[in-house]
Amino acid sequence: QLRKPDPSLPPMVDYWIPFIGSMVTFGINPIKFLQDNRAKYGDHFTFLMFGRRMTYCLGPDGNNTVFNAKLADVSAEEAYASLTVPVFGEGVVYDVPNHVLMDQKRFVKGGFTPDAFRSYVPIIIKEVEDYFARACANPVLATSTLSCWDKEEGIGDIHDALAHCIINTATHCLMGKEIRSMMDETVAGLYEDMDKGFTPLNFLFPSLPLPSFRRRDRAHEKMSALFKSIIDERRATGSSPGDMMDVLMNQHYKDGRPMSDKEAGNLMIALLMAGQHTSSTTTTWAMLYLAANPSIVDDLMKEQRRILGDDLSTPLAFEHLREMKLLDSVVRETLRLRPPILTVIRKVMRPVSVAGGKYKVPEGHYLGASAILTQLDEACFKEAHRFIPARWLNTEDDEDTDSKDDAVDYG
Repeated sequence: QLRKPDPSLPPMVDYWIPFIGSMVTFGINPIKFLQDNRAKYGDHFTFLMFGRRMTYCLGPDGNNTVFNAKLADVSAEEAYASLTVPVFGEGVVYDVPNHVLMDQKRFVKGGFTPDAFRSYVPIIIKEVEDYFARACANPVLATSTLSCWDKEEGIGDIHDALAHCIINTATHCLMGKEIRSMMDETVAGLYEDMDKGFTPLNFLFPSLPLPSFRRRDRAHEKMSALFKSIIDERRATGSSPGDMMDVLMNQHYKDGRPMSDKEAGNLMIALLMAGQHTSSTTTTWAMLYLAANPSIVDDLMKEQRRILGDDLSTPLAFEHLREMKLLDSVVRETLRLRPPILTVIRKVMRPVSVAGGKYKVPEGHYLGASAILTQLDEACFKEAHRFIPARWLNTEDDEDTDSKDDAVDYG
């Protein structure tokens, strides 16, 4: 660090310990770390993290640089494979070349039709009602997560409860009633063990002999075995219920190769993990924000009564949800303040120009973006740290209209 800095490279964040660099400070509070260094160095800077040089490009232009970089220049697969393969399994998502990943995205998209979305609404309603009724009646569940839900007031672990509930809704929607009936509450625990595999430590050391890593691996093995048994039974009986598993079992890549049963099972794990993690985190924060803003809850109830009737007797349907603009705004505002993904990274495969050509990021570095920094920036959103769902409603005097394009929900 005593050498004269190369002006063609982004400024380097100071550090004391070679190789380790800024790993500890970044790991403790990544958002504060990025905000502090943005104030010191500007929107583009590099820091050392366990031997890896991480160049972050911040602000709307930085997001655009990272998200729209050419596939030949940067690689998500090289950046994330060590993190995702132990959780999702081999042969899917970031364990395959990009063109294969694009095929797999196409397979999944084929299962998300408008009719499928319409069918999910009553399924989700029933799963939520059944879960809370069951949890309040079950001493084990009530003691661990839901001791207050059958009372006027009390304390409960809402994130734990919603994580369990949403894995049930996701399983039923994506895999059908038959498979959902085979999965008890322990499945949520398996997904929790796999979810804990998404940490910076796993990114750096995917195979350490730690208890959490062993739980991650055992959970993957159990879920993989469960999906294999389901696929084997369907192959043997010729069953074709038309759910997401059925869609994946009958897909072919563009080169004509059929998707293997192992790949179908691992992609189901990835799909359910992605849906459970993002949905439970977002729903938890939305509930906490609403608990702190009872007037917004009142407005939401008014919206629902206007659409579903004063007694809410009209069965909720997909079309009704599209009419609930305030509800949609609550979700958008929650995602603005608390996106499930804080940073996105790519490995640089060929030198990349950033900051309008001012700097060049060398091959081997990592390119990073953090949309939440933009979404908490007063220059992009008025009163950026406040929960104001109304900012997303279409009004003529909306001062944040031009800033809405700066929001990135999931990275």
